[in-house]
Amino acid sequence: MARANPPAMAGQFHANFIGGISQAFDNEKSFSISESAENQLRISMLESGWMMNNITLLDVDELQGQCIEIGESTLYTGRSIDGRFNREMKVSGSDYSLADTDSCASLSYERMSTIANIGGIEHFTQTVSDFFGMAISLDMLRIGLNGQRIAYPSDPVTNPKGEDVNIGWHTIAKDFNNGSQVITDELTLGEGGEFP
Repeated sequence: MARANPPAMAGQFHANFIGGISQAFDNEKSFSISESAENQLRISMLESGWMMNNITLLDVDELQGQCIEIGESTLYTGRSIDGRFNREMKVSGSDYSLADTDSCASLSYERMSTIANIGGIEHFTQTVSDFFGMAISLDMLRIGLNGQRIAYPSDPVTNPKGEDVNIGWHTIAKDFNNGSQVITDELTLGEGGEFP
C-alpha cells in the first residue's frame, strides 16, 4: 500500500475550514458550530440549488415535538365597510422527530495535493466548500423526496436515494389524511413533457 505524507496544504485547508467554527472538545470528541458559521452553512446550502430556496429550514430545540407555522400565502390587505379590514392568520403544525444523521465526504492526501497544486489554497478551499455545500443540499433533496424510513445503519448501496436515511415528504404526504394530498393522476409538466 502506498503511503503519502499529509501535504502542508491539508493543514492550511483544515485551519481555513474550521476558522469560523467554535470547537469545544470533550471526552466524546464532539464539537459545536458557532451561530455565525452555522448561518453561513445554512445560507450556502439554500443558495446551492434552485429548489433549495423554496424549502423552509427551521431550528428546533427538542428531539421530538411539533413545528408551528403561522400564516399562509394569502391576501391580508383590503378594505371593509364594517370597520378595519381583517383576516385571521392560519395556524398549523406538524409533528417532527429528529434522528442522528451524519454528512461527511473525504479526499485522499494524493487527490488533495493534486487539486491544491492546480490553483493554490484559495482555489482548493473554494472547490471543496462548493462541492460539500452542493452535496449536502442534494442529499437533503434526495432524502426529502425519496426517504421512506429511518434505518440503523443506513445502506447507500441498497438505497442510493436515501430511502433509509429519514422519512421524506412523499412518505409524510402518503401517511397524512390517507394520502389525500398525493396526486395519483397522470401529470405532464410543460409542453410535450419538457420541463424547463
